[in-house]
Amino acid sequence: MVSCLTTSIDGKLPVEIALLQHDRALRWVTNEGYQNNDALLIPCFPKTADYYIRVFSFTYSQGGGRLFLPLTVSTAPWIDAVFPPCVEPGKEARVTVYGRNLPGGVADPVSMHDGRILEKAVVTVQAPTERDQRAVRSYLRRYPRPSTVFPSL
Repeated sequence: MVSCLTTSIDGKLPVEIALLQHDRALRWVTNEGYQNNDALLIPCFPKTADYYIRVFSFTYSQGGGRLFLPLTVSTAPWIDAVFPPCVEPGKEARVTVYGRNLPGGVADPVSMHDGRILEKAVVTVQAPTERDQRAVRSYLRRYPRPSTVFPSL
């Protein structure tokens, strides 16, 4: 998995990821716009060889503190969705996780993203209690996420 999640960390740079074969002549796969400005690429390699990752953006800007490219290359699981999206506080619940590289995941032909079949795994989770949720809300009030409001240009 190759991801560049600029939006999720409040970056403003729209990004594209390309995977090139070892001779750098052929663009093998590319992805942009996974969610907002983020890009996600999960390739299936047909053979053992050297590959190159190209991360780029065309913005017509001169850079700055909010234009950065946090790149991650990993074989970790990637979660696209969870159903049901909420469970009763403090209770154990069975949920279905949809994504890629899921431990124990099986292909689900009715669940697709970008034309690729997602995996699904049914797992049991312990939902946080009301007390745990209050602690999280209290933390978020003291340390809110940065504002996404843009100044006038």
